[in-house]
Amino acid sequence: MKRTIPVLGILIISVWLIFVTICFSNTGSSFLAVLIAFYGSIVWMIVWLVRLIIWLFRRRKETTRSLHRPVLYWSFEPVILILSVVLVFSGILSSVRFWVSKSALQTYADNVRAGHISSSGRSEKKRQVGLYNVTETELVTNGVVRLITSEDGFDDAGFVSAPNTAPPILGEDSYAHITGSWWYWHRSW
Repeated sequence: MKRTIPVLGILIISVWLIFVTICFSNTGSSFLAVLIAFYGSIVWMIVWLVRLIIWLFRRRKETTRSLHRPVLYWSFEPVILILSVVLVFSGILSSVRFWVSKSALQTYADNVRAGHISSSGRSEKKRQVGLYNVTETELVTNGVVRLITSEDGFDDAGFVSAPNTAPPILGEDSYAHITGSWWYWHRSW
């Protein structure tokens, strides 16, 4: 009997990868998303391990079969889970999302500096800028534009465009340089 990855398994893995990509490519991640990812991974691996043990128990008397297909079948899910963990912790997802959105973010920051977009802080509605939802825009000294794109209930995160100087540290702000005039911004209360 030829085993292939079941359609339901492919669907679940696809939803998992979309969830990880969306939740962990932003400037910050919500606490709920982290909990879902952590416990979801544990449950997923326990279910996979139970299925593997049942399959090994049923197969133990069959020694004539090739192991090539079963190894591919049983390694697919752990490889996808490990790949998603590597993507999250390496920062690749965040970098790709930023680089895809960089020109839109730059245009947005330039429009804020020119006064075409309100920079009064929290907006009533989210603005789609590239692949980000900007919920707060602030223009501070020296043409520095600060954007909030992620809120987790405790802290906020986003970007800062600081063309002439390093961004100002207000309160418990922290920054990580990305490229040129762009910085990741973490605002802690």
